[in-house]
Formats: sequence, C-alpha cells, structure tokens
Amino acid sequence: MAVEKPRYLVGLDLGKLRDYTAMTVTERLPAAEEGQEPQYNVRHIKRFPLGTDYVDIAGDVRTIMQRPPLDEGGELVVDAGGPGVPVIDLLRRMGLQLVSVSITGGEAVTRASRHEWHVPKQDLCTTVRLLMERDQLHVSNAFPEASVLQSELKGFQMKRTPSSNLTFNAREGEHDDLVLCLAIALWWGERPKGVFFA
Repeated sequence: MAVEKPRYLVGLDLGKLRDYTAMTVTERLPAAEEGQEPQYNVRHIKRFPLGTDYVDIAGDVRTIMQRPPLDEGGELVVDAGGPGVPVIDLLRRMGLQLVSVSITGGEAVTRASRHEWHVPKQDLCTTVRLLMERDQLHVSNAFPEASVLQSELKGFQMKRTPSSNLTFNAREGEHDDLVLCLAIALWWGERPKGVFFA
C-alpha cells in the first residue's frame, strides 16, 4: 500500500469593495497511524488590502502556487461567489489548475462540472467545527493575520432561522473572509485527492 503524502491546500475567498480577499495555505498531514485522523496545519495566511486589483491578486496567487512545495501538486480551491467567476477564468488563463466552490444555502453537495462544486455553507462550517473539536486544525501564531483568523473562528456563529434553516455568519460588523477561505480548503482536504483529477 502506497504511503500517503502531505497535501497542500490553498483556499482563496475573493472579496468585493467592503470585503477582503483572503488566502490560506494549509498542509494536510496524513494520519501517522491506523485509527488516527489527519492533521491540518495552516502554513500561510494573507489578507489583501481592500481595493486590491484582481489582476494583482491573480498574479500573487500564481507566484505562490509556483513555489515549493505548492509547485508539485498544491491544490487551489477558489470561492466562485461574488467576483469569483471572472477571477477564476483569469487564474485558469494563467495556467493554474483549480477547483471552484459555489457556496449555497442548500443541503446537498453537487458537482456542476469536472472542477466545479456547489457546497452548502453548512457543510463548510461543519467541517471547520469538527476539525477544531477533534484538535486536527492548528494555526501558527507566527503570522500577523493569525490573530484575525483566530478571532473569525471564534466569532463565526451558527443560528437557526424562524423557518428552521441553519445559517453561519460572522458576528455583526465583523468579517469572515479568512474563515471562509480556510473552510473551502479544509472541505476539499477531507475529500479524496483523486477527485481533483477525475
């Protein structure tokens, strides 16, 4: 049986005028022994200044994806909401292979095409919550934005609407861009690697 290698998951959440564009790089370490769970270590966190041009963001993402160890199979997962689709097109024209995730309010994950998925926000948030509860998610304090991510993780709230639907949002007046880009990467990391190339 082949030894599973670490995976490197890059999450990108594209902001608009009042929301930041955020990116995380997370290393997924396979379980060391049978019966153990994989570990996720956040290795890089970046929040682009408000108003950063999407062409500059795409160029920065391409540069990061060309550095070791991401240049040998890093998996880029991009939120397709908001300005996502044209930026995804730009990233693909730059030669980057990626998975696009459209965050939905539904209850089932659906695959729209080869590398396009529709994922309920509930699934993304549940993934983050479970990994935190099981102590599988680790965020280094070495990054200036680490405290922002930690704050977003603590402030991310689950609420039940009057119609009994679950919603997941940041506290009033706070951002959730870092936690969302991490969530799409972690959700993808919990899927078998081969799905990316199917």
